[in-house]
Amino acid sequence: MSNFVIRAQSLKEFCAAVFAKSLPEEEAVIIADNLIDSDLLGVESHGASRVPGYLKRMEQGLIERRTNITLLSETPTTAMYDAGNGWGQVVSVKAM
Repeated sequence: MSNFVIRAQSLKEFCAAVFAKSLPEEEAVIIADNLIDSDLLGVESHGASRVPGYLKRMEQGLIERRTNITLLSETPTTAMYDAGNGWGQVVSVKAM
């Protein structure tokens, strides 16, 4: 097996383009950024290798194609959101 280098930005753009075929572009970019950042941090189990599984789960209707976020409760120090069976990466970024 030979080693090769894929630039992180190129991989982010590729993953975002793949997701953007089925998701809103903003959400596709957030998910791609999250996946590739995970790879860069060495957490490959949550990186680009997840793309095929995510696509399959979306096709099976297990993940919604659009993340509808609802604020369920809020205190001065916490907030609880429901992502409506959408993308955790999206609700996490928007909640922060």
